[in-house]
Amino acid sequence: MVRAMESRRRDRLFRDPYAAAFLAAAPEVFDPAERGAVACLSGLSGAGATFWSQAVIRTRFFDDYLIDAAGLGIRQVVLLAAGLDTRAYRLNWPTDVRLFELDRPTCSNSSGRCWLRGRRCRAVITGPVPGDLREDWAAPLIGVGLRADQPTAWLLEGLLIYLSATEVQRLLGDA
Repeated sequence: MVRAMESRRRDRLFRDPYAAAFLAAAPEVFDPAERGAVACLSGLSGAGATFWSQAVIRTRFFDDYLIDAAGLGIRQVVLLAAGLDTRAYRLNWPTDVRLFELDRPTCSNSSGRCWLRGRRCRAVITGPVPGDLREDWAAPLIGVGLRADQPTAWLLEGLLIYLSATEVQRLLGDA
């Protein structure tokens, strides 16, 4: 919802043309009558408003980070916990970039991403690759062609707060 609403602003920090389609594909979760822009924004707590702003700013920051990495010649990009991410489709990638999207099987199945069917991506997408970041997640990526000997841009956005300290240490230690 945050990305859909930011995309409608005249002075937006990014454009996500697929966010509104995602909301439309999940009406039981995001009821437009109940969670419209006015209702959502007017009822935000201080913490909610902070999250909203932070989500917008981090989206722009990470979009710039990935496109800058590709502009510097990085040709492998890994989006960890990418289940609902649309960066593969909405960013202007060089055509020789290979994107790897990894997420848990329940988040990465193609039926869960129905709003992206028929969409084209300039880069080569590998995924969604099923894997759990609390377990061995590198093997599935290497198994589908990630080259450990090549420079890679990595993105892990908004997940660490949901993991235990032990899980975070293991995950970052494996990276």
